[in-house]
Amino acid sequence: MEKLYEFLRGTVRARITGAQPEKLLNALAENGIEFWNCDPGDGYSMGVTVYTSDYPEAERLSARCMCRVQPVRRVGGDNIVRLVRRRRVLAGLIVVFALLIAWSSLYIWDIDVTGNDTVSDGEILRALEDNGVGIGTYWPGISNNMLRAGVLPQIEDISWLAVNVKSSHAVVKVRERTFKPKLADEDTPTDVIASKTGIITDMSVLQGKPAVEKGNAVLAGETIVSGAMDSLPGQTRKVHALADIQAETLYELNAVCPDTAAQKTQKGALHSRFALIIGKKRINFYRGSRNSRADCDKIIKTIPFSVKGVFTLPVSIVKESFVRYTGTNETVSAEERMKTGLMDRLKNGMLPGGKVVSSSYSVSRAGGLITVTLRAECSENIAKVVPMSKEEMDSIDLANLNSKEEKTNDRTDH
Repeated sequence: MEKLYEFLRGTVRARITGAQPEKLLNALAENGIEFWNCDPGDGYSMGVTVYTSDYPEAERLSARCMCRVQPVRRVGGDNIVRLVRRRRVLAGLIVVFALLIAWSSLYIWDIDVTGNDTVSDGEILRALEDNGVGIGTYWPGISNNMLRAGVLPQIEDISWLAVNVKSSHAVVKVRERTFKPKLADEDTPTDVIASKTGIITDMSVLQGKPAVEKGNAVLAGETIVSGAMDSLPGQTRKVHALADIQAETLYELNAVCPDTAAQKTQKGALHSRFALIIGKKRINFYRGSRNSRADCDKIIKTIPFSVKGVFTLPVSIVKESFVRYTGTNETVSAEERMKTGLMDRLKNGMLPGGKVVSSSYSVSRAGGLITVTLRAECSENIAKVVPMSKEEMDSIDLANLNSKEEKTNDRTDH
């Protein structure tokens, strides 16, 4: 609306020349004359934009500041008035269009969602629709407080929400809830097991009894550090085992695809058809269904009646273009794309903080297929803390009890 206001009031883009053109800017500010889009020139000139009604005063002040002002471009204002005087029908259309824009600006015709990472746009938009906010909603009647009261209990992962509307464009700003991380109970007896199969290259045991040594190979699920520790009195203590275990892990990943693929070649001219969408209603300017032939590609382009930041109307034109094609099987070279995909799979499957030490690829073609194999050596922290099983704890308690009874019997015998 601000740009529309500037257009109706009229603006003049002017060039200031002189020894010190900035003096004129200071004079304009002191006299309350608005200006914007200052563009420094070659050191002795400067571009500036003012309203048409303020331009004569700017010329008067330029003489006092030992500067010269020249108009470069005039937009809107008087030009519109002169055009209206010559063409009354056009003036009527302009008035109708302005009223249509004014009416349309009171309703929401476009919605964007920002600030969400885990919660999808669709889920948020459905919750807003359930609470009375959607395409075609009269936005001055929206209460953000009431909206939050309805949406937040519906989507527990959101802690705050607000709807800001400008020129029929609604921006839904959300803030997702940050949950307090669950702290580990250091009093709970635990073991450290291997989360993956590998060869241990480095061990840093913070608490617990190591069950393997550096250089040993371990299988996934095997205990690396036990929470059962010996004590000076001779009994076994149950502790919360902690450790960092760096291991060399090996991967072999494969990707397979056909060595030929269908390629499309355009056949004939491009054909187009149009439709008009008003609100939620579609008007087709053609006969028949919207389905296209199997040997055609359909390209859909939607052209909205809107100017971003100025106005948005619930009207858009849909252009559907059809192009016929013929298909041929051609040999493809997909090795590089497959290699990139395998490396992405490898990195996504690695543990946090892991790194690729070395990697190699092999490519083979047989039976109409391309096979790409990735072999990689990685370094990862495979330590995984798990609660000590009930059977293990019961076994430790039983062993401690037997040890205590044996010592009691020994003292009695003596």
